[in-house]
Amino acid sequence: MKISQMSFDRALLDRGFWIYTIRILEKSGKKYLYVGRTGDNSSANAGSPFQRIVNHLNLSTSAKANSLTRLIRQNHIKPSECLFRLAAVGPLFQEQKDFESHKPLRNKMTAIEKAVADYFISKGHYIILGKHDDNEAKDSHLAKKVIEALESEMQRQDSQGVAVDAQAPG
Repeated sequence: MKISQMSFDRALLDRGFWIYTIRILEKSGKKYLYVGRTGDNSSANAGSPFQRIVNHLNLSTSAKANSLTRLIRQNHIKPSECLFRLAAVGPLFQEQKDFESHKPLRNKMTAIEKAVADYFISKGHYIILGKHDDNEAKDSHLAKKVIEALESEMQRQDSQGVAVDAQAPG
């Protein structure tokens, strides 16, 4: 009988505007990266990274906010044969009370999300999943700080040396 476990930083429950990456490491050695952000397009909601990953990995065929699951299926990735690693930076901004206050921050987060994705594409270590829209609300200083934090965290995780085979059944 196999015991599986999960632990996470309590800060991942905090609502607000976050940038996050989800690394998907297959037994075969393939490495995928999903770059995302919190901050809805159609409401003033800016949820937590924990809630986003829960929604992303809802494998139900009737699930709504599971864009990562759809990408996993499109790329023929078997979740049961993968190790998932979430790294999140934030909250960079607090959740706003109304949509008019929310939109400029959401737009800034979209531009940062694009900068992070472009950075990791340029590194060539991962197959990047999804598309990342651009806009004029760029903040290159903040984007650079987010990229540095994510890069540092990924290196820290990698130095722990957890093998995919040790984590994934099969």
